[in-house]
Amino acid sequence: MRRRDFLHRSMLGAVASRLLGPIEFAHGLEPTTREKVRVGILGVQHSHAAGKLAALRELSDDFEIVGVVEPDAQLQKSFATLPEYQGIQWLSEEDLLSSYDVDAIVIETEVRDLVPTAQRCIEANKHIHLEKPGCESRKAFVRLFESGGERGRHVQMGYMLRYNPAFEFCFHAMRQSWLGPIFEVTGSMSKLVDSRDRKKYSDNPGGAMFELGCHLIDAMVTILGAPQKVTPFNRATRNDGVLDSQTAVFEYPEAIATVRSSIVEPYGDERRHFEISGENGTIAIRPLEPPDLRLTLERPTGGYKAGPQVVELPAAKGRYHNQLRDFAAIVRGDRRSPWSSEHDLAVHLAVLQASGLPSDQ
Repeated sequence: MRRRDFLHRSMLGAVASRLLGPIEFAHGLEPTTREKVRVGILGVQHSHAAGKLAALRELSDDFEIVGVVEPDAQLQKSFATLPEYQGIQWLSEEDLLSSYDVDAIVIETEVRDLVPTAQRCIEANKHIHLEKPGCESRKAFVRLFESGGERGRHVQMGYMLRYNPAFEFCFHAMRQSWLGPIFEVTGSMSKLVDSRDRKKYSDNPGGAMFELGCHLIDAMVTILGAPQKVTPFNRATRNDGVLDSQTAVFEYPEAIATVRSSIVEPYGDERRHFEISGENGTIAIRPLEPPDLRLTLERPTGGYKAGPQVVELPAAKGRYHNQLRDFAAIVRGDRRSPWSSEHDLAVHLAVLQASGLPSDQ
């Protein structure tokens, strides 16, 4: 399929289907009795890297960890002292990609290296778990999914909130139309970073929205589909040029959504929230992790009473566990991915637009 046709069909699919097919919740998966997925980890510098490795080690019924690749010798030496990396075998990228019995690779590089690294892994015929948010190049991101489709390799994006029990509740409520027609979605994903981490953002022209706000944009697109128009409001509060305080407005035929993201907000983690408002009520998640969900209904719906109420959620074992268990099931062929490539492409475009980045490069 030509790239232009691929993009066109992807956008039409995302707009037309809103919730892109029934989402089967990963917390309902049973432990596997089939072979373990042999997985390697490529990179250590992404903020989720240590947590992902720890989760993979705990999911020993599903995964066998082959080893970790980090080409920077100093970084490798430093990370080797961390508890999560104790006893891990360190490999070269060539050894990992050329191994025929490696089924999948988890990409945990710096953001700027995520998609180029993933492309090499796909071309080596590996399934990949790719950290968010992808890359600044729309064309490179599309090419990655094209390559995966051509080779029958799955690309799972690392949006962990998809598997957060509060967001799973939201997606179920949306499919069942519990809130009626949706007219507003709002969310905030912020934190306070120190000067060292701030330097990392200096290489990222998309700022906080690109690296943090993308999580909520993913949830928004799940609920409302691809937006008709996106207007970014980007501010650099200091003289280093880093976009550290951002808001984006997403327009839909009958709804408006806003997402805010900042890296200069004290206790921003505790203030992270996501809210959906419809004609029959509101779902509010605050904080996001561990989630606290409050449901307010105009009329009794879905077994819940009218009025405000706190919803008891199933406990999640860890931040990444259900996501990675789902990845293992997809790699083994036990089930299809509940998140389509059309959805991931629609999210990526919306993230670029919300971050003030060009979407034609």
